[in-house]
Amino acid sequence: MTSPGQERPLEENQGTSPSRHAGCTAAREGTVEPITLTVAAVVGLGVLSWAVNLGRNRLFTKDVPVFRASRWTKGNHIWRTQVAVFPNRVVRYTPRLFGHFEETIGIDQVASVSVDSSLIFGDVIIETTGGSQPIRCHGHFKGDAEDIRRQITEAQGVQPRLHPQPQPPVS
Repeated sequence: MTSPGQERPLEENQGTSPSRHAGCTAAREGTVEPITLTVAAVVGLGVLSWAVNLGRNRLFTKDVPVFRASRWTKGNHIWRTQVAVFPNRVVRYTPRLFGHFEETIGIDQVASVSVDSSLIFGDVIIETTGGSQPIRCHGHFKGDAEDIRRQITEAQGVQPRLHPQPQPPVS
């Protein structure tokens, strides 16, 4: 303690700018708080994952309409399966983190197309003439599933047959 006539010694922090926390030295140059680095890293990873997701979910073709499965269905939460019906083939395209999976069937190889629909969503089942496993396009809205079936049926009607039926002789 000091007596009334004596002056108190000058403390270290006296005369400098007041700080909220006595232990903090906010005036240091070139230092960044760890929480700031953590927040910046989380935001940076979020922006990066958003950009990758946006790039991977783009339409795979602009030649014909593309039907995308709903994100609310199993297997389509991150990267949605897409189906496109070309005049000569049907393509099912599933993007992945690295690359994609693409399945193509010629229109003349399609034996039948059926739609298994529920209240909101429907699955398109495409059976082939080769006897292989049918292709099941899961998670499309019911209207889109019906449009896929209609487009495949229309493309089959336009497609010329490779093995035409013999015509009976004209008498």
